[in-house]
Amino acid sequence: MKKLLLTSAIVLAAGAANAAVAPYASIKAGYTNSDINFYYDDDKFESEGLANFSGFTGAIAGGAAWDANSLITVRGELEYAYTNTSVNSWMDDLDEWKDVLTHNTIMLNAFADFGEKSWSVRPYVGLGAGFGFGNTFKIIRDGETWKKEDMGSGFAYAGMIGAAWHATDHLAIDLGFQYKVIDMGEAGAKVYSWGQDSSDVVSRTVTLGARYTF
Repeated sequence: MKKLLLTSAIVLAAGAANAAVAPYASIKAGYTNSDINFYYDDDKFESEGLANFSGFTGAIAGGAAWDANSLITVRGELEYAYTNTSVNSWMDDLDEWKDVLTHNTIMLNAFADFGEKSWSVRPYVGLGAGFGFGNTFKIIRDGETWKKEDMGSGFAYAGMIGAAWHATDHLAIDLGFQYKVIDMGEAGAKVYSWGQDSSDVVSRTVTLGARYTF
């Protein structure tokens, strides 16, 4: 799966070499739901207490688009995204506890936009591959950090689907969904000390953004 994503991104990016390209910049923000999964010898641990984190994601990207034919436009971009999510873990008579999960990614994304350029709304699909870093897990007790763990860094990959409304020749409003996985490896597994040897973070994000083509 990882090799397929990397190969697809490289092939699509290479297609721009002999085509006229239109550079663009984009910004997105949205709602994210995340889980931390733990594994031991490739078997998944059930981690009810580290599921259903919710919060926000913000992302910026720069890239280029070119017309593969009259019905498909191919885009390639470099994207940075920051995600901050939390879940209320429990509350007792004295304290309120909250788990907080944050992560950053730098991704090389490739998209295919479908439909004639005269269409005001064009659907798209995309794949991404990159690197997750600065990933932290914190336990907040009554508003103060009680525990903080560095979850390390690792390979990240994603799939995207959505549609863009082309408000003008240069501005498009984008509504999309992204499914992203960050492989934390051994560093992320230390959040729990039950013998797990690897972990990953899975996020599902709905975004609304704007893309400006120069």
